[in-house]
Amino acid sequence: MAVKQKQKEQLDTIVKLGNLDNTYAKINLTQGGAIQSLVYGNKIIIDENQSYPYASSLLFPFANRVEKAKYTFNKTSYELETSAVDNVNAIHGLIYNKTFQVLDKNESSVKLVFNQTEKHKGYPFLYQILLTYTLKSNGLELQMDIKNLDSQSIPFSLGWHPYFNTSNLQESFLIMDTSKRFLVNEIMIPTEQEDIQWSNTNVIGDKSYDDCFELNTNQVILKTPDYQLKLTSQPKADYLQVYTPNDRNSIAIEPQTAPANSFNSQIGLQVIEPNATYTQKWLIEIK
Repeated sequence: MAVKQKQKEQLDTIVKLGNLDNTYAKINLTQGGAIQSLVYGNKIIIDENQSYPYASSLLFPFANRVEKAKYTFNKTSYELETSAVDNVNAIHGLIYNKTFQVLDKNESSVKLVFNQTEKHKGYPFLYQILLTYTLKSNGLELQMDIKNLDSQSIPFSLGWHPYFNTSNLQESFLIMDTSKRFLVNEIMIPTEQEDIQWSNTNVIGDKSYDDCFELNTNQVILKTPDYQLKLTSQPKADYLQVYTPNDRNSIAIEPQTAPANSFNSQIGLQVIEPNATYTQKWLIEIK
């Protein structure tokens, strides 16, 4: 009986889009509405067996890090909780472990909602998050709508943290239009930018990344031995965090509206006024 109950609870937390065995998406309601797996034509694009921290998480109200978990907004100082990842900074926002509710669903699309109705100590603002996933003939679209439910303006940056599977990272290519990379200090906080020349003809090979780049366009392409993927941000997410995990079975390609520590640096930081809504779309197209 206990096993059946556990299985039922697991089913209740997962939403599946698509009615084919070889093309589908799964979304986990209890992990911030993150996509748990994406399979397209029998190709595993996002692997449901991955165990990376924050895999596919939606990053709000801040992407990446807030230095020493402290910031000031409108002349008021706030302190967030530090992350277990490094015990120094706040990392990847506040919604990655929240439970979303299903508002509407059909075979190819689902709309999820989360309402922040209590004031968080380090981010005492009220907001609503709507996520709309749509499985398309050529990939997946994710729309994120953020509404300010508070009586005051709220600061934010936004990101997405998908890990894309590859059978051979050595022979995979990351293609993007960039000429600047952020340099970071010992606690991974950006200190300055450096000019770079990014070659789209070189394989990833043995190179390792945990870097943020400033993008000149709204598209990034990943070519693996198994598939080609184009990730488009609308409006353009100006920054991209790239991370290669130690097992080298995947690569994290993370579009962000701001680099790390935007709550303090102000770089890319945006503000939502009361009752206003900010909309961000990401489209994954697969060949």
